[in-house]
Order: sequence, then structure tokens, then C-alpha cells
Amino acid sequence: MDLFRAAQTGNLTPCENVFVRKDYRIRPLEQFDLPNMVKWHHAPHVRAAAFSEYETTLEKMQEWFHSITANKKIVYLIFEGNQIPLGVVNFVDIDRRHSRAQWGLYLGEENQPKATGTVLGYFGLEYGFRILGLRRIMAEMIVNNPKSISLHKRLGFTVEGRFRAHVVKDGNYLDVLTAAIFADDWRTIQRQKLGEMLFSDWNNERGNKTNC
Repeated sequence: MDLFRAAQTGNLTPCENVFVRKDYRIRPLEQFDLPNMVKWHHAPHVRAAAFSEYETTLEKMQEWFHSITANKKIVYLIFEGNQIPLGVVNFVDIDRRHSRAQWGLYLGEENQPKATGTVLGYFGLEYGFRILGLRRIMAEMIVNNPKSISLHKRLGFTVEGRFRAHVVKDGNYLDVLTAAIFADDWRTIQRQKLGEMLFSDWNNERGNKTNC
């Protein structure tokens, strides 16, 4: 069974379900992460970039968590640095037939070292392409969020379109950019380019590994 199918049927081994490199790792969301999820959801820097601005509670977050555990089209991941949860990557609308998904990501913890957001994106793309076996990962970015737009371009996404007046923030309708990256482009170009920039031992390790 390939890793993508295994991930969607819940048959991944503990090693296959976690992606590790040096002091960072990305792993599936667990129930004990939910207090952090609530805290991050209400953090001003996260809310400023979010498409929605609803309030939540731990009880509501627990209900949401139980609802997604049985949903084969959704994967939520926690990104850690030095064993401390720092942020989230999610894949939604996973389409197994066409091997594609929509993704989102954010750092919940502020004041992280420079390039931590890029490391988060790197780990998310590695998980999406190598562990979920996706062919195409898509993103949407509000035009008034230059940090998100710059991050996606740095990760290798190509802007493909624009939805005019697509979301409302603070009473104003804003455009949304759509972008995508393909597995072939990630594997042949962007993965090594970012790896050499982010990890000093990239050439020694000859790529990332999936570990427990």
C-alpha cells in the first residue's frame, strides 16, 4: 500500500506518520495539542492573516477534532522545534483521484528565529509530497498579507489566478490569490534549493528521512 493511501486509511506506522530533520519535526495533530490550537487561533498575528475570525473554545475545538479524525479528506499536522509545538500545517479537500489538496499553514508562536516559517513550509511540502503522495498542492493568499505571498513564492509556488473581492476582513472585501506547486517541481528544483539554504548538513545527509 502506498503512503498516501495508507495515510488516508489510517494504516501508517508511527515512523511513516512523522517527518523529522535535526531539531524539527512534523506530526499529526493529537488531542493534547488542542489547548495550543485554541491559544494560537486567538493570537492577533494569526487572526490578522486568517480568512475567518470566529471565536472558539476548548470544548468547540474538541468537537471539531473528533469530527476531522474520521474525515479522510483532511489532515492536520503540528510543527515542532526542539520538541516545542510552534505551528500548524493542514491539508484539506484531499482528492485521491486527482492526487491534489488545498493547504494552509501558520506559526502559532511568535518571535521565532529567522526562516522558521520557511522551515515550516519545507516540512509541510515534504509531508504532502512524500508521505501523502500528492501531485499538486494549492494555496490561497489574501492580497493584504505580503508575508504569506512572499513565503509561498520562496517555497516555489506559482500564482495562477486571482479571486476579486473574495473575502471580507474588517468590513472590506479583499482579493485572494491562488497558487500551486507540483511534486515534480518540488523534487527536481525547489527541495534541494531550500534544503541547502536551511540546513547546513544538507549535502552530508543526502535528503530528509522519515523517522520515529
